[in-house]
Amino acid sequence: MKNISLHTYVSMFIVQVVIVNCVYALDKGESILLYPTVRKNAMSVEETIKKRRSVRSYTGGKITLNDVSQLLYYANGITHREPPFGGFRAAPSAGATYPIELYVVSNMIDGLEDALYWYDVEKNTLEKKKKGNFVQAIAERSYGQQFIANAQVIILMTAVWQRTTGRYGERGRRYVILDAGHIGENIYLEATSLNLAPCAVGAFDDEQINDFLDIDGQRESCIYIMVVGK
Repeated sequence: MKNISLHTYVSMFIVQVVIVNCVYALDKGESILLYPTVRKNAMSVEETIKKRRSVRSYTGGKITLNDVSQLLYYANGITHREPPFGGFRAAPSAGATYPIELYVVSNMIDGLEDALYWYDVEKNTLEKKKKGNFVQAIAERSYGQQFIANAQVIILMTAVWQRTTGRYGERGRRYVILDAGHIGENIYLEATSLNLAPCAVGAFDDEQINDFLDIDGQRESCIYIMVVGK
């Protein structure tokens, strides 16, 4: 065996460390910090409520990452921190248990790659789960509702049941459903105020959507979908 110089050995070690770290970074998934939510819309609450409709046809206008930031933050983002209770959110939740998680499927959004993301509420970031355009996959798993495939934003709400049932027992399941409704209405109103076109979807194949999200359907399961276009 040939002798290896100390310089060569160190160089080889550094290359191995770099490779391992790169692979680790790729495996972690990309984290996207969302824009500060300082933009205010001209439409009043009363005007927004009056204008709100479920819309299933779109012009194909541009939706930006900033729009997505607004939608997610005002859907269920942390709007106030109060130690020792932690962060209170845009939508009410029974006992501040916050059982709802938000996943986002993006489609040709300006500034955001087509992919499935998870909304990290604590960090106000989008965590990429898998790359690709999945709007058609969601439409097919929603009994062929084709308008879904034409939208730019699909927000899938999942329930982590134990967060609420652990405190309230079986009745907690009712509270979880109510929580999802509060978030859905926030999305409706924020989307409307941004001149976007929202629509709620309740008809989908539970097992197929859960499989797509890679969740077990028991501890965590999808219970509601919101679609937004322009």
